[in-house]
Amino acid sequence: MPHTVFVLGGTGLIGRFILDTFLAKGHTMVAYSGSISSTPRAMTKLLLRYVQSRVVMSSVGPVDGRGHEVGSIAKGYNVLAKAMKETRIQKMYALGTFSYLVPEDAFSFGRTAIVGMVGALSPAAKAEFIEIAKVFNEGNTIEGLDLVVYRFGMLKDFTAGYVGGAEISSGIARSSIAAWLLEQVKQDSKQWAKKLPYIST
Repeated sequence: MPHTVFVLGGTGLIGRFILDTFLAKGHTMVAYSGSISSTPRAMTKLLLRYVQSRVVMSSVGPVDGRGHEVGSIAKGYNVLAKAMKETRIQKMYALGTFSYLVPEDAFSFGRTAIVGMVGALSPAAKAEFIEIAKVFNEGNTIEGLDLVVYRFGMLKDFTAGYVGGAEISSGIARSSIAAWLLEQVKQDSKQWAKKLPYIST
């Protein structure tokens, strides 16, 4: 059954794939191109009420590390989570990376090498994605919400699991990210609710 989906980061490359993939299946998509890090809570709540969405889909992340204020996007997610509770929207999928490890992850040499490279080339971007994951995985920010942080490694059909697991690679195509998200919404799945799955091809 088609849903109304509120998309954050809809103008980015992953966001465009999400929009195209969901629209092709008859879902109503509302894309917000403003900055999540500077949208006040009252405006965020108004937007959520206006679009009457059941699902929030986000592909927001730092474009690069140059001039990026670490923690700004994470703070925006804090505001969004509070607004979602007030508007009774429970489900959100937020973009993350495997820079942030969870206890279910196993050691992966490929992951270690990639994270080290990203940390050297763009330390602010790496730090921001870690802060984003902390918002949703530490403390009580998401209490009462069905939130999934879908993590990826290198951008390159899909598998979900944990780092270092069987048949888990270090990369994924943007189109496969969109396809995986579509399948989650289609199934109305709670398999990964309040978890941080790593998705790859």
